[in-house]
Amino acid sequence: MMISILKNGVLTIVAILSLIIICCNNKIKQKKGNEVVFNRTYESSKSAYEVAIETLNELRNSKTDTIIFYKRTCISCCDFYYIFWASKGKKFIDKFYNDDATHFLRINLSDDKIIKEFSENYDSLKNSSVKENRHTEADGITSGNNLDHYCYVRLIIYSNYDSIHFTATDHDFDKYVEYDFDSGQSKTHNDNYQENVNSKWNALLIIIENQIAALPQTNQREISALRMGERSQ
Repeated sequence: MMISILKNGVLTIVAILSLIIICCNNKIKQKKGNEVVFNRTYESSKSAYEVAIETLNELRNSKTDTIIFYKRTCISCCDFYYIFWASKGKKFIDKFYNDDATHFLRINLSDDKIIKEFSENYDSLKNSSVKENRHTEADGITSGNNLDHYCYVRLIIYSNYDSIHFTATDHDFDKYVEYDFDSGQSKTHNDNYQENVNSKWNALLIIIENQIAALPQTNQREISALRMGERSQ
């Protein structure tokens, strides 16, 4: 009798421990994501751009489902390169940047917001763009602003359909063509402001920028190069 009770007690304890282990494993699986799966530093003279293009070509040759090449440049300051890609249900971001050396990180993404946004709005993205920051007066005279220092983004998207190329400056999303810093007053309104900020391209850029900023592996220099105003929308 006593042996039977002990045996039942042991079986109960084993069952409870098994449930605890299963629950713990499930929690670990749920938290998994945004982990570095590849990290390489190039001490040679190879630039981040060269490594990014090599990786891009390798992904294209391997028949990757969707590839989004994102280049972020601030003139006379910095360049950052990112490749978002998906293949066989898995999503990754490849990061490339220079400091004293060239760095390449591959990170496993926990969600597919960027790929999903592109797929759902493919037709709109394919057949639209962002208009230049311009204002036309009643007399037909058009005004713009040639900036010496500015930042821009370049996207090249490859999918099973075809490829899409996109370029826009941060100034294209500004509310005004120019700003008088001495008086603190805005001067000329950007006629294309509403259309640009409400475009599918801006929506995609915001998702990309938020993803980059949220990654633990993103440094402050990368974050400071993003379009902070538009990204918060």
